[in-house]
Amino acid sequence: MKQKKEIGYAMLSGIMFGLIPVAVKYVVSEQSLSIYTGLFFRYVTATIFLAPLGLASLRKTKLEKKTVCMIGLDALLCTLTALFLYGAYGRIPTGIASTIHYLYPLFVISGSTILFRERLKKEVLAAIPFSFGGMMLLCNPKQEDLIPFMGILLALLSAICFSGYLLLMNKIRLGPIEPSIFSFLLNGFGAVYLFFYQGILLPSSQLPFWELLICFLPAGFFSMLAYLTQSAAVRKIGAVKLSMLGTLEPVASLIGGAMVLGEQISFIAVIGCVLILISALLVQREKGTAKSPK
Repeated sequence: MKQKKEIGYAMLSGIMFGLIPVAVKYVVSEQSLSIYTGLFFRYVTATIFLAPLGLASLRKTKLEKKTVCMIGLDALLCTLTALFLYGAYGRIPTGIASTIHYLYPLFVISGSTILFRERLKKEVLAAIPFSFGGMMLLCNPKQEDLIPFMGILLALLSAICFSGYLLLMNKIRLGPIEPSIFSFLLNGFGAVYLFFYQGILLPSSQLPFWELLICFLPAGFFSMLAYLTQSAAVRKIGAVKLSMLGTLEPVASLIGGAMVLGEQISFIAVIGCVLILISALLVQREKGTAKSPK
């Protein structure tokens, strides 16, 4: 397969993104912190890890202001995704919020077809029902008597923002920019956005800054790998296949949560994982990237 390496990057990215919330949740629960504090320090530690590679690449690359602004916008979409999703978690059951959020591949597919006129191959089309069927079983949403509209809206906004993030990243890949530069600037912008959000809307933590920084180093390391592999993959395989392979994220979260946090894994969740893995295998079978018509 021509894109075997990039598909491997996309799968690794999905796994790393799945481990990030496990690492963040562990520190947040142990230190009794706000989840938004955890998000902020995740971005800060990832920026620190990415700084050597990013700064070294920036010295050799001249970026246009337009490109920097696009990365800043992409970082805003990525940050809003996290804020909306965790806001939804606080209003509706996690399973329902996660199920709505993981509709984002549908938005990516629609956006790629409408905006970029991308033709989807049969392997990707065949993978869609397996992916969404697996997500429904994995998240296992339970019907409630009354589901707050604001929670549903926030979860839907998180899906829209994340699909916009992937589509914009797909557009940025057309320029001469290295994954290390994109990932470094993306996390740097994200840390700035969350700093203002944290400082204005949330109370500050009583723990020393450096102590918190050390606590979140594992989350930052996972974030570094996740963004580097994600941005490297999208250059070759595009946003559609990347979004489909990104559904490996909840599988990694499920396994990581069981191993680190002691969370239970149901039989239905195992079936959901199998369906998602089947969808990933189908995407791997695609022999080429869908191209736009001339």
